[in-house]
Amino acid sequence: MLALSGGVHQMNAGASFSASGSGFLRVNGGTVQVNAPLTLQPTLELTGAGVLDGASDVLINNTFNWAGGTL
Repeated sequence: MLALSGGVHQMNAGASFSASGSGFLRVNGGTVQVNAPLTLQPTLELTGAGVLDGASDVLINNTFNWAGGTL
């Protein structure tokens, strides 16, 4: 699991995430700013005060769990 729980995380061209098994990306309290098209292979969990924002598209190739936060 990769947890982004504070601050602003800029996703620029070339950013990628992958995981095997039950791995996932959690945004819980941090802000993910998507500045270039982003494809996510692991499960994405947006919860708490997490924010997924930006000018580009996000393609989620797995499960998206939205338990709170802002898109």
